[in-house]
Amino acid sequence: DMNRAREWFGRAAELGEPRAQFGMGLMSERGEGAPVDLAAALDWYRKSSAQNNASAMNNLANMFASGRGVARNDQAAFVLFERAVGLNNATAMNNLGRWYREGRHVTRDDGRAVDLFRRAVRLGSREAMNNLAFMYEQGRGVARDPAEAARLYRRAAGLEDERGS
Repeated sequence: DMNRAREWFGRAAELGEPRAQFGMGLMSERGEGAPVDLAAALDWYRKSSAQNNASAMNNLANMFASGRGVARNDQAAFVLFERAVGLNNATAMNNLGRWYREGRHVTRDDGRAVDLFRRAVRLGSREAMNNLAFMYEQGRGVARDPAEAARLYRRAAGLEDERGS
């Protein structure tokens, strides 16, 4: 029941609970339990980010990077991604790694991208596994290694565990 969930998240968020504030940001951004409200999502993500919630930082960074609900601001997005990476958020690591791989809003740096993807993979990010596999497949930032790329693709698909079996 999204309406009841929103009610309970709202109560906890108003009391300053950062995970509840993040939850309210998600619900507002997705239109769960109420119509989409990007201004509210932005506000909740900001409040949660101010309390070092790395997931909120990542989502706020995505809003700034896309200009969704706020004026596009790549510098603000970058700073938020970096802060979330510093708090070991795998999603932010993967997102910032993609920026470096693509040269999007930053100077292209395949080595930095590989480092961020590896860190996110260690935290279990399947999306980062796919991105790291691509880097091995293309030989970008690492020696080209089709076997390692295939292993990572299989692992990301859930066909292989960490040990390769």
